[in-house]
Amino acid sequence: ANWFCSLNTSDVTTMPRADSEVSAVPSLYGKGMKRVEVEKWGGSRADCVWVVPIINVEHFDSRVFGPSVQPHLNKYHPEIANRGWRDYGNKRGLDRISKMFQNHGIRCTAVVSSDLVYDNELMSKLRDLKNDEEWEIGAHGLNNSSKRHGFQTYSEETQAVEDCIKRLGGAFDNDKPKTWLSPGFSVSTSTSDILLDAGIENILDFVDDDVPFRLIKDN
Repeated sequence: ANWFCSLNTSDVTTMPRADSEVSAVPSLYGKGMKRVEVEKWGGSRADCVWVVPIINVEHFDSRVFGPSVQPHLNKYHPEIANRGWRDYGNKRGLDRISKMFQNHGIRCTAVVSSDLVYDNELMSKLRDLKNDEEWEIGAHGLNNSSKRHGFQTYSEETQAVEDCIKRLGGAFDNDKPKTWLSPGFSVSTSTSDILLDAGIENILDFVDDDVPFRLIKDN
């Protein structure tokens, strides 16, 4: 599971907190973003264990090599062994893992590559999980093969985020995603700000804690 932080536009000076509650290294979270701890996470249920499974549903361009269990085979196209391993997740793995969570009554967040909106069979599965099992659909960039966010210009990254959210929103009855995970955990100093402007409320990129925290835009 990936823990998330919550994005907020409030002026950080309006938040009651001790000085130690704000990260001394705001650049970790992006330009102009500061971290503020959530007091008593879970509210009245703070004594419970919170389970937030994040299921990555990813698209890889078949014309380039990707993550591999047998990297020595990444020499020629078509490369079938590692590609088959990656494709298994969407073809069979999603069905199996969703049934397991259904048996335990656990809802999940599926973060989805927006290039997958053209896969009608997979989109049908995800719509069923969203509508019948109350899964959340989050955004996971365009795909896991293109130029990563940490290497994009500001305009390139802004366009990529907007395109991803627009595509996924259109595929799920105009219900635009509110949760985001960057492909490859690759972020720039502008990623958090761009996501905030795009309407994202929860970002899964910063896995440096075991509880959620807020990111406040320093006005």
